[in-house]
Amino acid sequence: MVYSSCDLLPISLFHKILKSNDYTLLYKEYQNLKNKPTQKKMSDLWLDIYDEYVSLLNDESVQYYYELEEVVMYLTKRFEIVFFMLKQLTEGVLDMNYMIAYVEELRKWGYHINLKNDLDTELNKAVHQLKSSKNKINIKKNELEEMKRNMGMESGSMTLIEQAARLEQGLSRNNIDIEKTVVSKWIILIKLLEETNKAKRKANGK
Repeated sequence: MVYSSCDLLPISLFHKILKSNDYTLLYKEYQNLKNKPTQKKMSDLWLDIYDEYVSLLNDESVQYYYELEEVVMYLTKRFEIVFFMLKQLTEGVLDMNYMIAYVEELRKWGYHINLKNDLDTELNKAVHQLKSSKNKINIKKNELEEMKRNMGMESGSMTLIEQAARLEQGLSRNNIDIEKTVVSKWIILIKLLEETNKAKRKANGK
């Protein structure tokens, strides 16, 4: 079976693919396929599904919420990786081959260190850049938290299961199964919750 649309793809798999870029998850029994699809074919299929997802959202605030969530995840991952590498370089425990490899990897994440210059100076510049990155992460996280409050998902960074629990509570529904609920239905539930919360705030004069 191929999960070829938002009406077929469960929300749990959708999020796994978003985080891992593992497009083989679009095929229910990928390992057993005799003629496995090319990476391009899988990538194109995923892009079609994601375009459909954006179209289904059709709501700038909800769409921006998920885009912002992805940005926070990316920036946090980059911070952790860069922090580890700069720590290793600062401690001076790496030989030249490893240093060159680390510098090349850091360049991929937007951190440029010139080994021809004074290493301490270059590392200090990178650390300053990393601190600025941390400030950016905090700003984005605060923005995300504000959006969560507005959408009735006010505390912490929630897992998909926790989001499902919030939807169940807010919509008075029983057992929203993230393994069976498809992307298109998940979006409808989120919109229903947002409408419900807006109605409650209006009734309370907020």
